[in-house]
Amino acid sequence: MRFIYTDGNDPDFIELCRGLDSFLNEIAGGEENRAEYVLYNLREDIHDVIVV
Repeated sequence: MRFIYTDGNDPDFIELCRGLDSFLNEIAGGEENRAEYVLYNLREDIHDVIVV
């Protein structure tokens, strides 16, 4: 197992976020159904990330 200490601009983290967003959109019935939560999950605001 490899631990990478990085930030919200890491390509692997970005790919993970896209996959999670897609999954959440699917189970919530679309992005519009979770729009109020999107504000709290902006990558630009994420400064410390550990990718495993």
